[in-house]
Amino acid sequence: MTPAQLKAIRLDLKLSGEWCAEMVGGVAPRSWWYWESGGRTVPDDVAARMQALSVAIPKALQASARPPSPV
Repeated sequence: MTPAQLKAIRLDLKLSGEWCAEMVGGVAPRSWWYWESGGRTVPDDVAARMQALSVAIPKALQASARPPSPV
């Protein structure tokens, strides 16, 4: 994943860099900014988690917007 892709996913999901640093990367925000700016390579595990979030969050939001199904 490129730095631009990492940042684009974060922005599309409306997540803060601080939240992503802590919850996705388990790192300090400064490390996250280095990844997004291209100062360091985006780790494969972080890229995989962001890809998973880019699918899971919209799915969850879509499911929560549907009316409950009749019993």
